[in-house]
Amino acid sequence: MKILYSDDCVQVVLHDNGYRTALEVNWLNRCTGEELQRATVQAIMLARRHQVNAWIANDQGLGKLSLVDMHWAEQMLENMHRDLGLDRFALLMSDLPHNREKFSPYIQKYTKPHSPLELNLFEDIGTARAWALDPQ
Repeated sequence: MKILYSDDCVQVVLHDNGYRTALEVNWLNRCTGEELQRATVQAIMLARRHQVNAWIANDQGLGKLSLVDMHWAEQMLENMHRDLGLDRFALLMSDLPHNREKFSPYIQKYTKPHSPLELNLFEDIGTARAWALDPQ
């Protein structure tokens, strides 16, 4: 585990077990839409540099997202699969009902059978890491 980037809103960590490489993005607190986008773009650049094949999004500390931010996040998810070659996306959702409700349709899109990106929901970071790095 290696911390690649950290600021007031986010911490980006690299995991590499020799079989798989995952980028873990831990949202630490409420951030503006501009901060969300800036930090996500930074994380994508790091993912590309380190050739990750899994992404762990720990959104538990993320504050309420606007509909514009939600739509932007969905577009980024689509692009990350295509541009980075991700095959696994582990998501620890925010406990905020607003975020869960608004993000639910996007999650359903990627949890269907034969989706090119395998997305799973988790309640704890350890289980999410284990799944993202599982060589199977």
